[in-house]
Amino acid sequence: IEAHAKTADAILAQSWFVRMRHELGAVTYDLHAHGALTSTLKACSRAKDPDRAVAVFELALSNSTTPAQESQYNILLYTLGQAGRKGDCVEWLRRMANSGVPPTNQRYNAVLHAHILQNDLTGLKKWLSIMTSSGLEPDAVSLLGVVTLAPTIQKAILAVRELPVHV
Repeated sequence: IEAHAKTADAILAQSWFVRMRHELGAVTYDLHAHGALTSTLKACSRAKDPDRAVAVFELALSNSTTPAQESQYNILLYTLGQAGRKGDCVEWLRRMANSGVPPTNQRYNAVLHAHILQNDLTGLKKWLSIMTSSGLEPDAVSLLGVVTLAPTIQKAILAVRELPVHV
């Protein structure tokens, strides 16, 4: 699976992941699943295939006895964010939090990036506000989105000043 991840072959990585799931018993699967899931998600990310990433992640969660790792949520959210999938990012951020994985700047930045790709300054500001209300301060990556979406430097400065953060 790792070899396919390195070459961004999401289809073959997924087929080996599914094969592993079916051929190994549940206990054996859980011993090997995290590395295989991580590699398969990396292949999907490199191939820019968010649908396949979600399908693989849901399969992994479907009957595993161990929870997904934080790094796996990061890869999934990054893949969705790079595809501009705002709704999916928000849904997986919610599912992640419900499973006990805390939000981080990196995870919020994936949601913010999806809003940037959709030219959604209002949504970006909303999620920056949600981010700060959860106790996290936006970092340089978070704030770059505001500047990216503002059409002029004056509007960018005004937009940053309106944020509920200490910049």
